[in-house]
Amino acid sequence: MNFSDFQAIYDFTVIETAVQSMFATIAGYSVPPNDGDQDAENWLPPEGATPFYTAFQALTFQKCRPRVYIAAFDFQPVRQAYAIDANSNLREKAWVGNMRLGIITNPNYTLHTQLRAQVLAIIPQVQPGIAMDNSAFAGTGINAILASHQVSEFYADNLSTTITPEEGTYRSTINIKLAFSVPPSAWPAGMQTY
Repeated sequence: MNFSDFQAIYDFTVIETAVQSMFATIAGYSVPPNDGDQDAENWLPPEGATPFYTAFQALTFQKCRPRVYIAAFDFQPVRQAYAIDANSNLREKAWVGNMRLGIITNPNYTLHTQLRAQVLAIIPQVQPGIAMDNSAFAGTGINAILASHQVSEFYADNLSTTITPEEGTYRSTINIKLAFSVPPSAWPAGMQTY
């Protein structure tokens, strides 16, 4: 086994794009073109549509308002949750962390609070369904999209709002707590998971 056997497992951007896809599916948020598209920098969402950007896309599309975006995604491994590869290397298999969703609008109180309420209403639909034994349903919520990862927690932890009319914006940040792991079926052959 070498590093290329594990690249899909350690590509956590798939979680960001899955969240983006959920917002597009649930509420019709607009998704920008891929980086390779030559018109990407000039892209605008359809009239009346709110775009949703991943953290990397948010760097390119900073002028569009209103917009929702992933401001940051940070995580750390869960201790004592490992897999052992065929070379006897310990590999992390579970993580916990935070995803911060940003909301930016022009200084319009009604528009901003309605968009913020919509985002807060969508977040529980991203969370996978929970079974009576507290295990996450593999094929519900965000897990219906993910192939190499399984999210067990995705919920709003806190909210902050900044009103800066001198900058021409209202901004809110919603902190999402999340936990995710690599299910046994996603590991390369020859792995032992604990």
